[in-house]
Amino acid sequence: MRHLLINTIDNYETFKLIPVFVPLKDFDDTSGKLFEYIYSKISDFSGEITKEDFNSALLAGRCLLLFDGLDEIGTNNVGFFERELGSFTDKYSENYYVISSRPYQSFVSFDRFSVLRLLPFSIEQALHLIDNLDFRPDDPSIKAKFRDELSKRLYRTHRTFTENPLLLT
Repeated sequence: MRHLLINTIDNYETFKLIPVFVPLKDFDDTSGKLFEYIYSKISDFSGEITKEDFNSALLAGRCLLLFDGLDEIGTNNVGFFERELGSFTDKYSENYYVISSRPYQSFVSFDRFSVLRLLPFSIEQALHLIDNLDFRPDDPSIKAKFRDELSKRLYRTHRTFTENPLLLT
């Protein structure tokens, strides 16, 4: 999700979309309308965007909404979120939506969305990720040792972790 966020920012001139990162871990039935919840997350970063500005951008279809962590919403609040999301996407249908989740009990209620699954990392992709991480620049030997162990044995012996970008990181 962060990659999509950064990529959209870096390519604003091409896509002309405003990325809006929305962590779902704090969403519950006390959050109110989804618009209010999202706006509260935006205003945490910048007090310069008004509700009217945000509403105008949504009505114009200029946003890419990145909902992160569907699986982190409490089970008592999932139904509320699904209803709110339905109303929100009806009202602001010209925008783009991405929802991330670990495997989820049921995506049936998300019939407006396409379910995509990430493929596991190959050894080459795992090593490439490690190469790109900024880890302990003061002691590069730590990263080099881990990379060496990953290529020699850890990729095989700890596949559940090494094939998953989040866990590998």
